[in-house]
Amino acid sequence: MRSTAKQLRRGVFGAAVVMALGFGGSQALASPAPRVDAAPKCDPRLCDRICRAIGAFSGTCTEGGGCACAL
Repeated sequence: MRSTAKQLRRGVFGAAVVMALGFGGSQALASPAPRVDAAPKCDPRLCDRICRAIGAFSGTCTEGGGCACAL
């Protein structure tokens, strides 16, 4: 009787481990890919305000989506 209980316990534990790993693997593979935007956005008013705050004459957005300050 002890050996039957021991085998049953091992079987249940093994099944629980397999289920947990299967669930975790399916969740990891089911996550969506991160979104990639074409170019970062630049707010012209915010860019100008930041540039003026650091002592530049003005600020404008570049084609690549960055901010350029006119010193």
